[in-house]
Amino acid sequence: MSHVLTVRGESFGARDTLPAWALMKLAKSQGSGDAMQQVGGLHDFLLGVLQEPESKRFEAFMEAHPDVTFEELETAVGGLMQSYTARPTGRPSPSPAGPMPAGGSSRVVSLSRGTVREERTSRTAGTPAAS
Repeated sequence: MSHVLTVRGESFGARDTLPAWALMKLAKSQGSGDAMQQVGGLHDFLLGVLQEPESKRFEAFMEAHPDVTFEELETAVGGLMQSYTARPTGRPSPSPAGPMPAGGSSRVVSLSRGTVREERTSRTAGTPAAS
């Protein structure tokens, strides 16, 4: 399990990626100002982010431990969210992000003036290079 929700030492597997819709619904509920809607939003978020068999196990755990506090749940959710945001999305590429500029001479023709001149340009951008 790469992402887990841990409450009182019990770990519950979460999805590999954070479900955008679940996060959006949580944000909406938390901004409501209604405490019951906020609690319901947290409930729905947890069930949406936990893997399917884990969500049932989490519900059974919570039923067996009715004294779990909101602070404990907030700490658990905070740890889970940190695992989503701190994890790199992939290995960095060994190659540069884009083509490397290579200076050289290019012929620039101005049709409006009928002139021809040579300028040092970047082959990747086609614009004059800084001197």
